[in-house]
Amino acid sequence: MAGESCKEDDKLTDLDRKISELRTAKKRVFECMKPFSEELEMITQQERECVEERHRLRTEQHDREKHPQTVQRVIELETELKQANCENVKLSDTIRNRKHSLDQAAKHSKAQLHKIAELESSLAAAQRENYT
Repeated sequence: MAGESCKEDDKLTDLDRKISELRTAKKRVFECMKPFSEELEMITQQERECVEERHRLRTEQHDREKHPQTVQRVIELETELKQANCENVKLSDTIRNRKHSLDQAAKHSKAQLHKIAELESSLAAAQRENYT
């Protein structure tokens, strides 16, 4: 069993040495790659800034092109609103006049009903006098 333990110890020592060599190699590669990574980060940042500026400029250009159309549409809507308000005033006047006419007609109708009732009462009284 001591032989097996020795073989395992040798194997573990070999693996530790191999892991150390791989880690050292990995560190060397990272050190070699570091300038490239930094350059890539710088390029990526510049690209992002350019994309943002292009977006800002296109948005401003679009806004400038649409502004006159927007102003024209606002003017049209204001005109429509003024026309609608004028129409509302006219309709309100018409409604007020018709309501007044209805009120007058209702008063006249009540007066006529009252007069008819008086006449019917007078007629009934006159007919009673004629029969008595």
